[in-house]
Amino acid sequence: MTSDARLQKLLHAYDLERQDERGYWTTTSALMLTALSALLTVTLVAKSPPWGMWIAVPFIAFALGAYHVQQSAIGARRRWYMEALEVELSKGEWALVVDERVETDRKVFEPAEIRPFANNGYTWSLATNDPERAAGVAAICIFVGSVLGPALLIAGAVAVSLFRIVDSGHPCVAWGVGIPVVLLLAALIWTMFTLTTRESRQKSWEKVN
Repeated sequence: MTSDARLQKLLHAYDLERQDERGYWTTTSALMLTALSALLTVTLVAKSPPWGMWIAVPFIAFALGAYHVQQSAIGARRRWYMEALEVELSKGEWALVVDERVETDRKVFEPAEIRPFANNGYTWSLATNDPERAAGVAAICIFVGSVLGPALLIAGAVAVSLFRIVDSGHPCVAWGVGIPVVLLLAALIWTMFTLTTRESRQKSWEKVN
């Protein structure tokens, strides 16, 4: 394969991945917002349904969280692959100079040089808990907050559901529902952080090779 043919093949692969990523963010975000809105409406706003309904709500919330974790892991692997494509497409190209030299009382900021096709490298800096890639502690905190946010919403729906079950006079049922759901939610949070680690992504990379 000639270098031009290889370049065209890489560009085509990159374009396909960018289209998939746009579709992923559009579809997943809309679906998650709709599902969370419906869940919170049923749990917090709507007129209370029969108490038996509250048994199902925590497990529906868990299923929603599991879908979020799965899609986040898929998105992380896609971004990793796209960054590999970007690095390959940038070989031999001059770096781009970003920003200007700025001198303050405490520090001098020099212009930054970045390679072309650096979109995913930039995205990683704000969407990972990997210290080697993250743009400082604040970026890691934002990532952790974005991960825990849906989990806290789900936990809120679970708490309200358990309260409604107890309030309806069925405390034993609340314990029977609450214990497995809390364990499942803890496992879900652990899974989220595990699937976004470098080690987990590396295992995926080894499988497709």
